[in-house]
Amino acid sequence: MIAVVNAGSGNIGSVVNVIRLLQHPVCIARKPDDLLEADTIILPGVGSAGSYMRRLEEGGLGSSIVDAHRSGVRLVGICLGFQVLFNGSEEDGGVECLGLLNGVVTDLKRHTGHAHTGWAPFEFERTYMSRSGYNPIYASARSRIVRGRVYYNHEYGYPLPPPDSGVGTLSITDFSFDKFAAMIMADNVIGMQFHPEKSQKTGLSLLSMVL
Repeated sequence: MIAVVNAGSGNIGSVVNVIRLLQHPVCIARKPDDLLEADTIILPGVGSAGSYMRRLEEGGLGSSIVDAHRSGVRLVGICLGFQVLFNGSEEDGGVECLGLLNGVVTDLKRHTGHAHTGWAPFEFERTYMSRSGYNPIYASARSRIVRGRVYYNHEYGYPLPPPDSGVGTLSITDFSFDKFAAMIMADNVIGMQFHPEKSQKTGLSLLSMVL
């Protein structure tokens, strides 16, 4: 079962519809018990890190997501849901996040002078997952490579870690933002800074490969 976390923020309906289109079992998780049968947890999100984390903690979902990760459940973070997987974020004056990935999400404007909104080229190979130890369960796609464009809309991002960090990374293929991560893959975690649910055929192909 794929559980899509509803923290009151994000394109919940769009993400659920894409998963149903792929014919995977899916539920919306509003409380910790909704995660009990999940083998995959998706954290979608738009808005601010502070309010997102507050809603996760108030509903008890934050600690349940961490416990699920420790027990081997796979996590997929999308946009803000990707950012809260890290130790913290500079947003809202500094926010402690889930701490499942090492690092701090930073303000793009400090580095580039502006936020990142729009489409950018994208390429992803199936072998990237095996190198990082991330293994899909449903994997309905037979193709080995996904190429196309993906849609971004974010003011904060995760700077690319050093090559010896032990995690798999893809950089954003936009010159102004190429020092920031488009995707992170580590053990049973995969994060996407872009919105696959808004990225049309490319997003659908990618989710069919990584879920």
